[in-house]
This record gives sequence, structure tokens and C-alpha cells, in this order.
Amino acid sequence: MKIMPKTIGKRLKAIPLFLPARRLARNLFFPFPAPHSRKAMALIEISSVCNAKCIFCNYRFGHRTKLLLPKEKFQRIAGACVAKGFQNLSLTSVGGENTLNPEFIDIIATAKAVGFKYIVTHTNGILLHRHNPGKLLTSGVDEIGISFPGFESGLFSTIFGTNGFDDFKKSIQGLLTEHARLNSSVRIIFDPRTTLTRKALLESEFCREFVQRFLNDRVIIQEPTQVFDSRSGAIKPHDLLPGMRLRHVTIKSLPFKKTFLCEKMFALSVLCNGNVRFCGCVFDASIDTENDPLYIDSLKNFKDFGDFLDHNIEKIHRIRTDFQNGILPSLCRKCTLYIPVSTKGIEL
Repeated sequence: MKIMPKTIGKRLKAIPLFLPARRLARNLFFPFPAPHSRKAMALIEISSVCNAKCIFCNYRFGHRTKLLLPKEKFQRIAGACVAKGFQNLSLTSVGGENTLNPEFIDIIATAKAVGFKYIVTHTNGILLHRHNPGKLLTSGVDEIGISFPGFESGLFSTIFGTNGFDDFKKSIQGLLTEHARLNSSVRIIFDPRTTLTRKALLESEFCREFVQRFLNDRVIIQEPTQVFDSRSGAIKPHDLLPGMRLRHVTIKSLPFKKTFLCEKMFALSVLCNGNVRFCGCVFDASIDTENDPLYIDSLKNFKDFGDFLDHNIEKIHRIRTDFQNGILPSLCRKCTLYIPVSTKGIEL
């Protein structure tokens, strides 16, 4: 029987050692294209508080100072970002939940008013029902990412550490119903972190009886995430459920060649306490302090974000150049979320 190339590829992907080997080759020799859009992306945290204790996240260990960013402070930061050329905004909380901020929708509207062209926000969806879905969908947001463990109550308690499924269900019913009524262009992306396959998710009762009718090119359920970063060793294999596993750390650099810069090194994250760091994904117990390996400086030392950038541009350039020379921050050395990119044509 003749085996087609696509079949061979699928069989190789099924071999446990193949994916790490493929990532190794990508890390060292085959970067993604230069992230032109990412360079113009600002990440501003509006909540460092979360209402879940996910088994794959180190927020549950209590590393974060619990703060909510007021709209007035957000407006000053956002306006300065736009003035410095940032066109896109990700309301990314480093372990927090945006909907816990009572000014959530007003903050999005403010971001659009100061000039951001594309706005992305992320949520676990549990408390979305506390915010008016019509106002949210017409606030200026372009994309809503919803991280969830599945359309079943038991998964919320075992994976997200909360009995929030009923609230989640209410939130999704309100959001999708209003999205359809408005014929909204806002993209809603369900991002499952679960033990289930996508087929099993689609066949679950709530999805089958309610969610499926709304699925289209603007309402999407992604392939489930079942392989996770260890958060610098904080998450152990025994923390996860069967069907979930930790991703292997692969080599990112070699002594005789330049290291490709990680895409996340183009992202500057402004935390609720005013600290500015690279990356909006990985953190450890040093988060919210100057000992954070990805810490750049604090906005408290400057009149605004523009002044911060003017003062720290050489430091930012130096850290990125050190990365290319194989001198990686400790968090980056242990991280499995590395996305190597070509920097051809991009000013560091």
C-alpha cells in the first residue's frame, strides 16, 4: 500500500520525540517572519486579580499583588502609547482576569477613543454577565479571547479550581445572543484548556444545544490546548490531569550563531503596579518587583509612558541584543513558549 506524504507527516507527529525535534529545528534555523504588527502592539494590564485557580497557572501560588487599574490611569498610559506609535492594544493580564475591573468596558472605549486601531481582550468568561454584552460588543473591541476548560461543570472545578460554570454559561448565552442580534463583526475566539478533544467539546450538551448554532467565521472554537508551559518549573506533571502534559524545554541558542529573538521580546507589558516588562505570558515569584528577569523600569519614575520609552530605549535595545547573542533572561531559558522570529528589516 502506498503511503501518501500527508499520512507520513501525521504518523511522525504522533511520535512523542518528533515534536520537540521539530521545535528544535525551528528554534535554531527556521524562524517565523518579522512580526511587524507585534512591534506596534501594546500590552496593558487592567487587573492583576483572578477569580480562578487554574491547575496549569502559577497565579494560584499568590505571586501577584492584587490591583485594578483605574480608567483615568489607563487613559494616560494608553494615550502615551498611541503617541509613541503603538497602533494595537492587548488587554493582557499576567495571571489576572479583566472582567473583575468594574470599568472594563469603559476602558476599552477609552482605548478606542485615544486612537488604538485594533483592540484584543482576554477573559475566562465567568463574570462577563456582569457587563452589558451590547455595550461590550460596541465598545471598540475587535477580538475577545475566552479561555475555558470545557462546556461542563466538572471541568471548571477540576481544571479552573472554581464552581463558575453556571456563571460562565449565563455569560456565554448573553454574549452570543447579543453578538448574533447585532450581527457584530467582533471576533469571539474560544480557547479551550482541557483534557477533551475538539470533537468532545462540540458534542457536550451546552455546546450542542446552544453554542453550535452561533459558530461561524467570527465565532470560533480553537483546537484544545493540552500541552502547557511549566512556568519556570512551578507547575509539575502531577498538577495536571490525565490527557494534559508539560511541554519539553528545547534549545534556543548555539554558541556559533545568533539566537533568534522571541516574538514576545517585542511586547512591552505595563502591569497594574506601573512596572513595565517584556512579555505578557511567563512570570515567577519575582513578578511585581525589580527582580523580575523581564523587568525594564517602573512608570512611577517617569511623567508618562513616552518619557519611560525615551529614557529606556537603549536598555530595551541592549536586552534584545543580549538575547540575540545567547544571553537570555532566566525566565526565557526555561520557557517553552518561545516563538523565534526573523528581525530582518526591523529596528530593535
